[in-house]
Parts: sequence; structure tokens; C-alpha cells
Amino acid sequence: MRTAVEGAGELRSLEAELLDVRRYIRRHRSPAEPGRLWLHQLWSDLLLDRWSVLDRRIRRSAAAPDEPNGAAAPARRVRVLPNAVEPLTLTGLSACLRQAPGLLVVGDRGPAHPAVDVCVHATERVDRAFVEALRTSARRFDAPAVLVANRIEKADLNVLARCRVRAVLPRVAASSGRLVDTVQAVGAAGHVPGPDLLAELRGQG
Repeated sequence: MRTAVEGAGELRSLEAELLDVRRYIRRHRSPAEPGRLWLHQLWSDLLLDRWSVLDRRIRRSAAAPDEPNGAAAPARRVRVLPNAVEPLTLTGLSACLRQAPGLLVVGDRGPAHPAVDVCVHATERVDRAFVEALRTSARRFDAPAVLVANRIEKADLNVLARCRVRAVLPRVAASSGRLVDTVQAVGAAGHVPGPDLLAELRGQG
């Protein structure tokens, strides 16, 4: 069945992402900073929850009939603006997003503001320089945002909400399909696919 095949592919993607997160946690665990990896540990828990939900969905749809054939109209590509304080990070983020067929990376050059569906910000941690860049972007573009970061604090959540950040991903997730799926969903419909890390963080505040 088509749903089962797609679900099996997503399960494999989740498995690879969980392995990446666990590898990152083992490599960077520090007894002197027990709370440093809390963002990645929470992300791992959310992925496990997503795994369970998806497994139940596949089991329920195993006997369902295939969807009728028919060619759907191609969807418009989501216009995405990458942003990062560090030039190297910006280059890597832009290259990652350009490889996705459903995304159209737009540049921020010249006096005119480009039409943007979603802004994607990447940083190692949410510090003063990054917050200023985030606020500037929120003033210039009336679009939701996705944040890719290794370190955020609970005190940062209000700033992120005011800057229209809809989703937060740990940087280890950028190497999987999770980043592209999230950017496409937020840019096209404003919702977050799979585990909603930002909502979970706010709920713990």
C-alpha cells in the first residue's frame, strides 16, 4: 500500500535521525555541564514518540485500499530565505536548502525586499548578535521562521515567539530530511510536521 510504503520510508528516516542524535549526545556529554544537551535529549524523546505514532498508523492502514490514480497539479515551490550570522554557516545552510526540489532559495540583496514564504535561521547558540539579526529579519519580512540551533535557553523562547519562529530544530537534524520537511510545511501552511520541539519547550517553561 502507498501509505505503508511512505510510512516505512519515514521510519527509516527517523531511525537515521535518532542514531545521529544519540551519536551527538554520546560525543558531547560532559559531567561538568549535565544540562548542556537537554535540547537534543528532548528531541530524541520526541522522535521516539513520532516513531510510535507512525508505527500505529502504518498498522491501521495496512489493509486500506490504494488511493485512486490521478495526476495532481504541481505545488508552487516554497520561497525560503536562509540567514546566519556566521558566513560559513550561511553557506552550508543555503547549499542544503538549494538541494531540495520543493524549495526556492531567494537572496537578500539590493534595495527591494524579496517575496519570502519562510525564513530559516541557523546559529550555534542564541546570543545577543543572533537575537539582533533575528529581530531585524522579523521587521523586514512578514513571514514565519524556522530556527536551527545547538544551544537555546528557556529565556530565549519569548524572543523566538515575538520573531515568529514556528519551529526549532537541533543542528544535527539539518543533515536529515527533517529540516526540508519542516521548512516546506511552515512555509506552505504554517504548521510543523512530526515532533513540535518549540511547543514542547514552551510547555516546560
